[in-house]
Amino acid sequence: MSSDGESLRGYFAGLSDGGQVVRALEPAPRGDEFSALVDKFGINWLVNISARG
Repeated sequence: MSSDGESLRGYFAGLSDGGQVVRALEPAPRGDEFSALVDKFGINWLVNISARG
């Protein structure tokens, strides 16, 4: 069984496929994971995966 975080990281991988990751998905000071990317269609995304369950 996968966690919500693992599922969300999978969505991130799909969004970034063929696009440009501006900031890698990594832990932020507040404990969440954060990233910025531009998908293959030119849409900007800010991704935040909450550390809280």
